[in-house]
Amino acid sequence: MMKKNLSQKHNLLTGERSSMLRSFVEKEQSGIVDSIFRHSFNIKFENIYFHVGNYAGGLSVLGITINSLYLSKILDNITLNDLVILKNDILKIYASNKIFEVNLLNLNEIELSIPKLDLSVNQYKMVDSSLKELDLGKKIGMDNNSISHIMPIFSRINQKHDSELYDLIKYMLGRGKGLTPSGDDMLVGFSSMLVGSGYPLAERWMNILSEFSELGTTKVSSAYIDAVKHGYISKDLKELMLNMNSNKSTIICTMQEVLQMGHTSGADTLFGVSLAINEIIGGSNNG
Repeated sequence: MMKKNLSQKHNLLTGERSSMLRSFVEKEQSGIVDSIFRHSFNIKFENIYFHVGNYAGGLSVLGITINSLYLSKILDNITLNDLVILKNDILKIYASNKIFEVNLLNLNEIELSIPKLDLSVNQYKMVDSSLKELDLGKKIGMDNNSISHIMPIFSRINQKHDSELYDLIKYMLGRGKGLTPSGDDMLVGFSSMLVGSGYPLAERWMNILSEFSELGTTKVSSAYIDAVKHGYISKDLKELMLNMNSNKSTIICTMQEVLQMGHTSGADTLFGVSLAINEIIGGSNNG
């Protein structure tokens, strides 16, 4: 039995938690450390893929951020498959010689539901212009052949049949490298903008996306796409959407924050946003 003095408690209000976790933390959960990175790690619970990172890395829609120094101590001690228990809002991580604790109630809860946008066509054009300045085509992770395949389908996508949308989503899922393949990140950005804008295609698109109960991609991406299905997105993406009615410099500044997500994840997400905005502008121009 481990001695109490080996338990490392973290009770300072030095981090954030996603509002999506509310329903998840209502009952006791047990899981394992599933992946470990330089500044974060993932916990695999039965019904959620839980991310623990530092504040500078941005708040995941499916997790928490905590004090960097305390996170470093955890990362120095944990190994894959270490037991993790969440009970009474206390996250306990059972490393080989220490028990680390994080009280979720001591973290600021951040509302991460997809915001409802009320933008004019000119404001959407301002966002589109800002996106073009980022030259995303040189930053995304999807290869040119794949881009050439999807772009004709995204052109006037509202006029495409359900079967075409289904095939498009199937083609994009898992396409690209990394924990969150480029195609998945694009789907997240595109879906978020459709839902937030209230564009007529949104309901049909999300119904088709929901048909993919088994997504056939990485565990991390599956979790993020499931979050979008339930109406939740990452903090940085939400901040961008909330600032789309601001001046151009502010919009670009918030886009730069999104670009910091992963290796190409930020660029891929913004590319998906741009695809949705092009459709919204085109649809408005056609009445």
